[in-house]
Amino acid sequence: MDFTKFILFAIDRNMIKNKFGIEVFYTAYKEACGEDFNHKVNHGVLDFTKFYYSIVLLSKVIYANYDSPFETMFSEMLVDKTMKRDFECKFSF
Repeated sequence: MDFTKFILFAIDRNMIKNKFGIEVFYTAYKEACGEDFNHKVNHGVLDFTKFYYSIVLLSKVIYANYDSPFETMFSEMLVDKTMKRDFECKFSF
């Protein structure tokens, strides 16, 4: 996953807010990319393991005051918020 897809994922799940801006997500992404075996920086590629590591890093920042930040982050990621907002919309004729 490249950085653009990672940010689009965060936007789609409403994780980017005023309190936690895009800088937090960029830092978690770069930290999760890390270095490869040749000690060169791995420019912008997240596989499954690195993706979940970035989610763990983000959960420690975003949900730091919760007892289990990863579980809270994971459950928030699984909730389809667009569907919920669609049902809250009231039509007037």
